[in-house]
Amino acid sequence: MQRKRHYERTARCGSWISIGKDNMVRVLDFVDFSWDDSAWFKPKIACNRNGGHIAVHSQNKFYESDRNVVFLYTSNGKLSSTIKLKDSDVVSYLGWNYFQDHLIVVLGDGTAHFFNSRGEVAHSPFIIGVVNLVSSTQNGFAAVTFGASCLLSLVEFSKGGEYTSKTVSLPAPFSRPLSTLTLLAIPQNVSYTGYSEVLIPNTSTVNETKMFHCTISNQHLRCTNLKVSLEGGGLLSLALSSNGRSIAFLMESKNLFLTDTSFESVTQLFSVSNFLDKNMLSWCGNNCVVLGEREYEDDDYYTVHLVNTSDPSCTDNIGEVPGDVALVQECDGIRMISPTSYQFLQCVSESGVRVFSVGSRSPGAVLISTYDEFMSGNASAVGMLRHLQQNTDTLAEAINDCVLTAAMELDVEQQKCLLRIASFGKTFSPVQDTDSFLHTVRCLRVLNTLRATRPNMLLSLAQLQDLGEARLLQRLVRDDHYQIAYHVAETLDLEKDMVLREWAVSRLARSRTVMLSPQEEVTTCTAVIRKLKKCSCARIAEIAQEVNMRGKHDSAVQLLEAETCASRQIPMYLSISEPELALKRVAAVSDPDLAFTVIMFMLQSRAAGAVPLLLEKKLSRDIFLQLVRVTEGNRAYMRDFLNTKPHMQMALDLRRYLQEEDKLCAALANTRQEANWEMQQECKSAALQTLSLSQQREVAFSDGSHSSAAPSTTASQNAFHETMLRLQAKLIEKQTQLMKEMDDGRFLHASVVRHSAPRT
Repeated sequence: MQRKRHYERTARCGSWISIGKDNMVRVLDFVDFSWDDSAWFKPKIACNRNGGHIAVHSQNKFYESDRNVVFLYTSNGKLSSTIKLKDSDVVSYLGWNYFQDHLIVVLGDGTAHFFNSRGEVAHSPFIIGVVNLVSSTQNGFAAVTFGASCLLSLVEFSKGGEYTSKTVSLPAPFSRPLSTLTLLAIPQNVSYTGYSEVLIPNTSTVNETKMFHCTISNQHLRCTNLKVSLEGGGLLSLALSSNGRSIAFLMESKNLFLTDTSFESVTQLFSVSNFLDKNMLSWCGNNCVVLGEREYEDDDYYTVHLVNTSDPSCTDNIGEVPGDVALVQECDGIRMISPTSYQFLQCVSESGVRVFSVGSRSPGAVLISTYDEFMSGNASAVGMLRHLQQNTDTLAEAINDCVLTAAMELDVEQQKCLLRIASFGKTFSPVQDTDSFLHTVRCLRVLNTLRATRPNMLLSLAQLQDLGEARLLQRLVRDDHYQIAYHVAETLDLEKDMVLREWAVSRLARSRTVMLSPQEEVTTCTAVIRKLKKCSCARIAEIAQEVNMRGKHDSAVQLLEAETCASRQIPMYLSISEPELALKRVAAVSDPDLAFTVIMFMLQSRAAGAVPLLLEKKLSRDIFLQLVRVTEGNRAYMRDFLNTKPHMQMALDLRRYLQEEDKLCAALANTRQEANWEMQQECKSAALQTLSLSQQREVAFSDGSHSSAAPSTTASQNAFHETMLRLQAKLIEKQTQLMKEMDDGRFLHASVVRHSAPRT
């Protein structure tokens, strides 16, 4: 008798909760999770979205020394660093700049401090005054300060690379104490105006609250009364959905409402009868609002209600949630963090609902059942598989649902199981969508690696897509995980040069903190260059520029010597003030454009002092002399140079004279009007006088520079040239006279200088 093989059938992970048709959430409990230090008491918890760090500041005294400490954990619960505060400091607000991965700590004295994810100071502190209400803008924070006047402050990271503060006064209705209990900042990436917006409720009477919409741009406050009156007392809490389109808010009357950002349509969702906590209001995705209540005020546990915004009658709840839990909103769910537990309330994707709903007959569910029967050795799997094969689109849909459901999972074994089922279905499908399958596999491999290795980054595929692959690399680089960032870029087929650049700059620039000998610095730079070449890095010149800006000039020069592309190497030599090396390199590659760039840079930076260097190389000398001829000594450095080189000045003057002769010949070829040739003759005469003066300066310079034992041939040559110039002057006078008498243009073509002196 043949025995059936033992096989554990595919089952869904976590505790699933249905809150309406096709709207399901599940609770994932990380049972293998434990905080490195869980001695918390009423902690302030701030979590950077999409797998970022978790900051925890507790009100109890942790240690005998360094009592006031902010702990930074990875998203998987590993302690990464600490931030020590003064014993007298009181933390009023703890939040994150999501785009820069900066932790923002606002103290009780009104000072805002900024730290990076390694616990280092990221920016100088701001003094904004004692804050009463704070809300994150994801790029900073908005704060309201009550005092002599009510002020709204907006502190955000600007494009200039630093934090800026904008403070404006709010209208008169806000001056009344306790008129505002909360506020909500709408980040600029989801706002309609393109600026960060702030919604501030104001309790005008005991039972009525008005809503104001504030926008700050260029120190100008635009505060608009939305003209909506909310009954039920003061407004306790506001929560923005993940897509930034809907707002849930809780009133003192213990009623939960839903509206859009303009408050045009307000709908009541839910009511509670017990004690509320305004911090226990959040969104799970875009269709579920989470609200926590206690049975009595000092209860140690919450009852968390899950309200379907599309159908408020469909609600459910989670009981016995720890009373010190913090809700951290993500794009696909909520992280529920407490000193003793770490859970994830996740929105189940549409594919997951189709595949794992009880009694589902969707193609994906049928494919899973078919695989289970096949692995169990049941013959019924053959009939089920043939049924799927009858329709190619049905089988393709089943495979796609299994792949998408695997992408939703955080458990590695469940991912493998679903991908194995999808691969099983692809065996019998004539339609092959390999790209989507492989991309999902690569992404899951990256996520599992990030969770299991040093970054200890716990995030889902939906969070990775919301974060972006480029931002993931930036986050890894900021935390000094260069090797993992490189392998992530390699796996996802991303640009690796950015990672290599940051690694090289960090390796070379940070050596400033360690006293290294020149030989050790050369050795370090050589090792970096060897690694960059091995990885085929094409940004060595950019790395050299960045290293030079960090004060490592010698390393920058050594890096540029390894750059093989002259068009990147030579301009970078100039940017780090090494024109001699640039000139040497441009002479080797013989590129006239680059040579002209180097010559102009040297002339502008060194003026006449650059001329001796330019005359050493043939290419630079030829281009420089052409430049001298074009400018004709009009620039100061040209005049200084020609004063020391009178023979070159004479050559230029001779060339100018010959050009005047050429102009005259061209004019005679077109017309013989008296005004034309007479004007050209005058120009020739003026040019000849200038040439004669240059000749005299050349003779004087030669007499002063040669010794008494100099050959007599030089003097005879100078005398010959002077005689030729005098003859040419007489010739011009005679030409003019004969032309006026005979009107014959042939007289104007005679020249003494043209046949006695070579062109230059």
